[in-house]
Amino acid sequence: MTFELAIGEVTKGDAIAADWLQKWAKYCHDIDDQIDEQRGPESFLAILAQAVDLYTHPFFLAHWSHLRPLIIIITNAYADSVAWEKSSEASERQMADILRFCGLEMCCLVAAICGGYEHMRKVSPTLRRHTWRDNHDEQGNPH
Repeated sequence: MTFELAIGEVTKGDAIAADWLQKWAKYCHDIDDQIDEQRGPESFLAILAQAVDLYTHPFFLAHWSHLRPLIIIITNAYADSVAWEKSSEASERQMADILRFCGLEMCCLVAAICGGYEHMRKVSPTLRRHTWRDNHDEQGNPH
């Protein structure tokens, strides 16, 4: 399943929700790349410009009271992941590997907004399986 197909499924074809979710995914990936690759100031400033579009988007404005708390929670979980990914403790490295997928929770929330709990439950396992496979080798090792 491609990411575009997944977004279409998550949003049940809602073009505004899909546009926002695509922007969210790019924003998260760009932040991850900024941290992992220590990109320069231009890259960082471009991420700040993306934030303006993301947080003034019609979908965000319509659902900000649900999206905002989850963004804070995702940011916190991602911060723990970054802090623990190179830990000397195996348990912290394992937790970091799981926490790095915390952005998927946004897909689940958008699915619930667009189609309710049953819809969220329908798409959640598929998204998690797909994301795991895309980020691990055949033995389950992260890459």
